[in-house]
Amino acid sequence: MSEATLTAETAEPVRLSEDWLAVVIGLGVFALGLLSVAGIDALGWVATTSVWTDPTTALAPVSKAYAGLGGGASLVLTYLMLLIVLSAGAAALGEDVTPMSTPPVRAESGVK
Repeated sequence: MSEATLTAETAEPVRLSEDWLAVVIGLGVFALGLLSVAGIDALGWVATTSVWTDPTTALAPVSKAYAGLGGGASLVLTYLMLLIVLSAGAAALGEDVTPMSTPPVRAESGVK
């Protein structure tokens, strides 16, 4: 009788591909938009643009419920939420999402 040796293989962690991550993020945004059917306005603060004949009314929140927020604040919130969601997506793909102002640490090579 021969003895079979079982070797433990190191399993690589399962990672999402960029395509599947885009599907997950898209379904998440769709789900937030679908909440409006139940009367919950989760995305009404997102900035929308209109005709640029009057610069004061060019930007505004999508929903009239957030009209008091103003166009500039709505634009800043939209930018910050996109930054958070897309940075989380990049981090899920294994990218470095640290601030760009931090220079990478380089090993001294001894060459001057």
